[in-house]
Amino acid sequence: MRFRKKWIEIPQLHQKNPKNKNSAAWCGRTSASMIHNYYKMLAGEADALISNQVNAPQMADSVYDTKRNLFYPAAPGATAQIAAPDWNLFEPLERIDGANSWTRPELYPVAGREAGTALSNESIAEILAPIFTSIDNNNPLIFYSSISMGRLDADVGPGIQHTRHIIVISGYELDDQGDIWLHIDDTVTMSELPGEDNDKIDFFGSANLRILDAGESLTRGARYWLRARRLFEKNQRSEDADDLWCDHSDRKGFAVILNKDRATPNTRAHETTAYVFPVGTNNTCLPSNVIQLHRTVEHQSQGGFFPIGANSIWHGGVHLPSAGGGAVRACADGELVAARLAPEEEQALGHFGSINFVLLKHEVTGDFLNHVHNRQQLTGLKVLEKRHLRAAASTQAESLAMLEKGDELSLVDTEEVDDGQYRWAHVKVDTSAVAERVGLEGYVAQGSEFFAPRTQVVEVFAKDAVYPWYSLYMHLHHEPLVASNSRLRELKWLMRPVTLVKSGLNLRQAPQTTDASNILGVLAAGDRLERLPPPEGGTVPGGWARVRVLTASNAALAGQEGFVASSYIQDAQEPEPELLDALCGGNVARLSKKVRASEVLWWAGTAGSEQCGQPTTIHWEIFSEDQLLPSWRTAEDDGEDLAIDSQSILSLVEQDGWGDNDLLSPTEVARFYARDADAPQLRTCACRFLSEWAVDLDKAISALSTRWWTAGLKGRLEPYQWWKEAEAAGVPLPPSPHVWHYNPISLLAAFSRFGGEGCPGEIIDFQDWLQRHASTKSLWLPDLPTPSSTAAPGAPQGGSTPAPELTGSSGS
Repeated sequence: MRFRKKWIEIPQLHQKNPKNKNSAAWCGRTSASMIHNYYKMLAGEADALISNQVNAPQMADSVYDTKRNLFYPAAPGATAQIAAPDWNLFEPLERIDGANSWTRPELYPVAGREAGTALSNESIAEILAPIFTSIDNNNPLIFYSSISMGRLDADVGPGIQHTRHIIVISGYELDDQGDIWLHIDDTVTMSELPGEDNDKIDFFGSANLRILDAGESLTRGARYWLRARRLFEKNQRSEDADDLWCDHSDRKGFAVILNKDRATPNTRAHETTAYVFPVGTNNTCLPSNVIQLHRTVEHQSQGGFFPIGANSIWHGGVHLPSAGGGAVRACADGELVAARLAPEEEQALGHFGSINFVLLKHEVTGDFLNHVHNRQQLTGLKVLEKRHLRAAASTQAESLAMLEKGDELSLVDTEEVDDGQYRWAHVKVDTSAVAERVGLEGYVAQGSEFFAPRTQVVEVFAKDAVYPWYSLYMHLHHEPLVASNSRLRELKWLMRPVTLVKSGLNLRQAPQTTDASNILGVLAAGDRLERLPPPEGGTVPGGWARVRVLTASNAALAGQEGFVASSYIQDAQEPEPELLDALCGGNVARLSKKVRASEVLWWAGTAGSEQCGQPTTIHWEIFSEDQLLPSWRTAEDDGEDLAIDSQSILSLVEQDGWGDNDLLSPTEVARFYARDADAPQLRTCACRFLSEWAVDLDKAISALSTRWWTAGLKGRLEPYQWWKEAEAAGVPLPPSPHVWHYNPISLLAAFSRFGGEGCPGEIIDFQDWLQRHASTKSLWLPDLPTPSSTAAPGAPQGGSTPAPELTGSSGS
């Protein structure tokens, strides 16, 4: 599952045709026809689309010679033909990729199921994994379901039980509660089954269904989102007591038809990635938002740039303003592994702003990174127009065969032969409609009008390996860490479920009221309970709940287990007391809390020294042990101090005065990011250097003292050095603090584009490019402050001209 939500747009058909009563049972052939039409439309073969004439009379069925699917428009005045009785739903699928490209697995076989077992979301995701892979590769699939009336209908045919219905799965979604939804293209409407009206909501349940298009009889079927969990529940309409909604009466076990080989270009897919920017309300990774965020960072402040701190010191992230201390959100799904959230202002504020932070750990697979890397290797050619396969690289050489459209060739040799007229490729015929051609080896004259490339992703990373990466959110606000702080209820990761007593009631040993001797005690309004599952091998009667007392006005009841009448209790959420205790001391706490992209982590605090006015800003950083984007330019610095030792970075910045040196003033750095045409290069530069949160201050300040005034610097920087404290607390960090850093805006943009066109390069902001190249002084930017008399590394990130001292770390 690469995306939070993805669905593929496929052409709609309706299974029922008034000219043939048997069409009411054509769900399989119609579903297969929709998938057939999807691929033919992608290939631009409009004359090969299957139709039912009622639906789209302009669609010519030129595919079939003797077997006609549904209806097709015949010659003017002629009678339209219908499907032959022996029509096979595999026929249109085989015409896409051949019979060997399709497989029919059972994703949830009947054998081995435990009757009555409720599956977890994780178990459902594991079962549906082949569906996710198919959709990720832009391939819709056929599903043998039983979402039908479950009755016999003599009009359709004797003995046909309608606990069967074949539909198309064309998407998936993971919602905020962790539930999985499937995007369904149905071949009938929401209120139609053979012979009578039927409201599918009745047996789906409105909580399990989101209707997108109810469909229109005889023209198009329905489109809806179906909660996947419903498919693993008992089918009350089936005559078989063990049937679930995923059990077709012909093929049980969540049977599907998958295309096992194809990777289809993404031209009709709608994707919602699991990546967002951490501040702001319009924070999705759309190109327009990427551009705007780069402008905000580079043009509207004097600091917080990546990777150059205000005075030629490494800076591992960017500073994002957040007006009014707004919510800070997780940029991706992951695990919250560490936090320091000092609740009091005197604990939280240091010389350079808030020391509060949260740290998330994320994971991506090598397969994902290979696609982001997006390096394609040419493996062969697909024939688009008739071409000769010749014995040698010459138009005069013997023609071994005439290749036809659709033939697929593999490269025998990657070296081309250029005869001045054509570039010749040495190839072998892999597949062809003519069996005699398969296996022939020869040469073809290349040209984009003759052949389409066949490529495969170059695997830089181990496909099945998992690669961790981290996102850091620094300079967070101080909040009272008490249960009465209602703001904390916005934090899902901090909350836990609790059951509250609404009014006085008895806690009983058994769920019945006839025996007064089973009363353990009386609970009062506001007492806190924990719901418990039924006792092993038993059940809890309706109207009762099995509970454990967490806190009670009657202290003797705390910790006791029993039963209460459910009408006197209500479920709620509360901050987890153990977490509050762990965070209250203002130290780095080791956590393990799953969070989802866009989930609120905390709120923005202040950054920078007092000279900058300490704006409401967060430092957002992404780092990893492994280099995740090998196609980006790189810079590495093995030094133990804060100074940038990479000349490839320093030399980009134009300096004032005569000659160049290793000391960049805040004004030089700010001017570079705002106006220099070379600055966008650093957006896609991966830099490996010592984390600014793990510096040996004695060693670093000793080295820096030869360059800058460092009196009092250690005391000002010490509160921000959280790395070693996190290690001591058991936080799962990279083994070395020398890690790879990335511009987090650009990394998320690359991840969200997932290897699309132009990735992993940067999104081009044409206006910005034009301005940077037109003039060295932009007319649409305000003048920057004049340089200070002393180069002050680590200058405050935004605000007034810094004082002549070492005013900050590498831009934290």
